[in-house]
Amino acid sequence: MNHITRDESEVDILKVNSNDSKQTTLPKRELYVTNIGFETTEETIRDYFSPFGTLIKVKLILDRDNRSKGKAFVEFSTLAEAAAALE
Repeated sequence: MNHITRDESEVDILKVNSNDSKQTTLPKRELYVTNIGFETTEETIRDYFSPFGTLIKVKLILDRDNRSKGKAFVEFSTLAEAAAALE
């Protein structure tokens, strides 16, 4: 797990494993982000991660009342961009 501090914001970033039954350590373009403020929106996440590269998908995890759970998935267009976000 990596920890990023930027503009006085802190988030934890985890690599996401493949969805198949076999665990893999191959690099992924999709990151699992935790420790996000509950007031954070998908637009805020896009703004935060866009300096690292082209974002394909941002999915903020919401509870049944449509409030942030403090977690999100962020997918970049290339492995290099995802790796840059992890540094």
